[in-house]
Amino acid sequence: EALGAGERLVVARETPYHGIQVVDFKGMNLRALKFDRFVESSILLEPPYPTGSEYTNYFHLAYLVKPKLRHVAFIGAGGGIGPRTFHETDPETLVDVVDVDPVVLDIARDHFYMPVNDRVVPHARDGRMWLQAREADFDCLVLDAFTIGGRIPFHLATREAFELMRDRLAPGGVFVMNTNSALEGESAE
Repeated sequence: EALGAGERLVVARETPYHGIQVVDFKGMNLRALKFDRFVESSILLEPPYPTGSEYTNYFHLAYLVKPKLRHVAFIGAGGGIGPRTFHETDPETLVDVVDVDPVVLDIARDHFYMPVNDRVVPHARDGRMWLQAREADFDCLVLDAFTIGGRIPFHLATREAFELMRDRLAPGGVFVMNTNSALEGESAE
């Protein structure tokens, strides 16, 4: 995709899943992660690199229900903003970050400051298959996976997938899901 005035391409990668671009917006001091032509997430380019994508702040609503999260899984990495901020909130929380595209995990680490250590662990796997192979009970599961055009991958939005996610939650565990939908008009029905 062509860049606009004041935009600087940091990296571009083609994968089987996305055409990925990391773009800096100079006048706004903002870095955006684009999947094809859609902005997936963004950060401000000064420490502590806060989100420029307001939706990622809503993941923290999980703390209202369960203030102490021992083990969290993010299905879908994007820019790794959610996993990074959960780790910053409580460095003792184990955060598994699962994305089908290993390049997305690399970009989250290299360009969006997602730590990779013994507490923030990336997994390059399909989220549903990864959950099927797990026995762990999660205090919080965050479903934040999207395909081209802002759609949740079909196999992650089936009754069976939601039953699997429920089964992987610890008693009192919290499920958080990012969705794209209209609030008004015909598409809101």
